[in-house]
Amino acid sequence: MATMTVGPACPICGARSIVSTSEPVTVELRTGRYTVSGFDYERCTACAEEFHPAGQTDAIRAAASKLAREEAGLLRPDEIRELRMNLGLTQGDLERLLGVGEKTVGRWERGLFVQSKTADTLMRLLRAHPELVGETGFVAREGRGPYRKG
Repeated sequence: MATMTVGPACPICGARSIVSTSEPVTVELRTGRYTVSGFDYERCTACAEEFHPAGQTDAIRAAASKLAREEAGLLRPDEIRELRMNLGLTQGDLERLLGVGEKTVGRWERGLFVQSKTADTLMRLLRAHPELVGETGFVAREGRGPYRKG
């Protein structure tokens, strides 16, 4: 429900039509569009620009990513972290192992991004067969983390 507020002009269009609202937000991810609820924010009724409090954009994206993961049956962020820790790998090690970009695993573990089905399948294989880590060039050493085979 939107309610009119008295406040500054919209920084985008200049109109004094900013309203507070808790209407659902639709987020576009690479896997589709997801609508999430439960967020209070402001919107300009003249230009439709949305203004979210600090930190809320990440929370909205995480909620949409959760829906996408559930829909596709992918590993949850906590499962990815647990898998990585059980293998004795750093985030960077798992990124190199999967062939994904820098900081990607951290974003998956924080729930901000959804892993591809391919990456998810590879992680499930590593969870089921941890010995594969050694065959890829990484060896987990107890208490010291992984190192590359010489």
